[in-house]
Amino acid sequence: MTRRTLRGYKGERYKAWTCRDRHKGRRGNGCMCRTIRGTDLIAAICVQMDWEKFDEERFEEEVERVVVTDEEVVIAEQEDGFSYPGRGPAGCCR
Repeated sequence: MTRRTLRGYKGERYKAWTCRDRHKGRRGNGCMCRTIRGTDLIAAICVQMDWEKFDEERFEEEVERVVVTDEEVVIAEQEDGFSYPGRGPAGCCR
């Protein structure tokens, strides 16, 4: 996933994460996984990891991968044998 600055309906700018393959458009796979605001992603991580606030060092140590699908945000911890069958094509939405 890549972090981008987007513009909302009222002209406000915000940081969001999008699938890298989504930028390839018609020539790539044109991934249709959703774009998620950075604040929403951090909030989902904090809820699932049961953290009071986001800590980047702790995140790097404990989280292996974050997968964003249309329905949910899935977090793989370092010791998990992570396998998520609902993710997109290889290399997509990770």
